[in-house]
Amino acid sequence: MNPNTAPDWSELAGIARDWWRQLRPGPSRKGDRAALARLRRAATTGEALMEPETIDLCRKLGVSARTRAPTPGRVAALAAVLAHVTQEVDPPIIGGGGRPGMMRLVGPQSTDKTVREAAKLKETRFRALMSARADDELLTSMRRLVALTGGKANLRDLARTMLSWSEKTRTRWAFEYYGAMAPSSENATSSPPIATEGVP
Repeated sequence: MNPNTAPDWSELAGIARDWWRQLRPGPSRKGDRAALARLRRAATTGEALMEPETIDLCRKLGVSARTRAPTPGRVAALAAVLAHVTQEVDPPIIGGGGRPGMMRLVGPQSTDKTVREAAKLKETRFRALMSARADDELLTSMRRLVALTGGKANLRDLARTMLSWSEKTRTRWAFEYYGAMAPSSENATSSPPIATEGVP
């Protein structure tokens, strides 16, 4: 990755998704259960960075100690979170419009108070997620998010959002949490459709 050029977040998300698929055991691949278990136990990005699989992901993403974004710490947080994902899903669009993402799985998809109270991701936890800034905070919040879905994740959306975590991505997730269309500049970065893959 050229440190002087803006990252292509969608491309990097696709690379992270492929990395996850290589580690997950499946019908046509052995995977690496031991590596995933170690990453799941990582409590901090520092611990995750000690795993060779995290360094492999950094290499594939073109990340080094000299790159500005994403940083090795951010990639380590992503690796530790992806290790908790057991099923890739592409949530259906309800009512049309926009590409769905992680917030489709946990958000109320409405501003109605009754509906909001029944959401998997309560507003207090959502605000805590939105307030995450440090990589370790992001790791903890995103890991809780994946736990709420039972290990399901839209991998492209999760990876792209974590790698590019910023005011822009937080705004997009705020709109999607309540089922609203994000501003057009946000929609332009949405990921293309992906095939759904479940892992027992």
